[in-house]
Amino acid sequence: MAMAMIKKAKTRRGTVLIETALVLIWIILISMLLIEYGWFFLKAQQITNAARQGARVGARADATIGDIHAAIDASLASGSPPVTGYSVTIAPDPASLDAGQLFSVTVDLGYDDYGLGVSIVSFLGLRPPDISKEVTMAREGSD
Repeated sequence: MAMAMIKKAKTRRGTVLIETALVLIWIILISMLLIEYGWFFLKAQQITNAARQGARVGARADATIGDIHAAIDASLASGSPPVTGYSVTIAPDPASLDAGQLFSVTVDLGYDDYGLGVSIVSFLGLRPPDISKEVTMAREGSD
């Protein structure tokens, strides 16, 4: 009788170990996915803020394309960690516009430039998209 109880306890411990291993795999996988997508949303917010800042600077009556690029560069360099590898498109040149005309600032960042390197998301084929944010503003008039 005692021998049967010992064997049953050992079997139960083995079952618990296997169940724990199976559940732990899922917990780690979900945690990695949450970290990766959290990182994606952080970078998307940084790109949105940079495009908005560039458009704000470009809306001034005396702004140039260089001013817009400088504002975007400063915004993305101030993040932790700083964002690199992005591209900026400004159309049309705000300096050539009259007051009230619209221009847009687009900031693009590829996944390879913001990804975390070795990624469970990429391994599963759930690669987050490249980030592209566009902000449109009207050119201000001179006082």
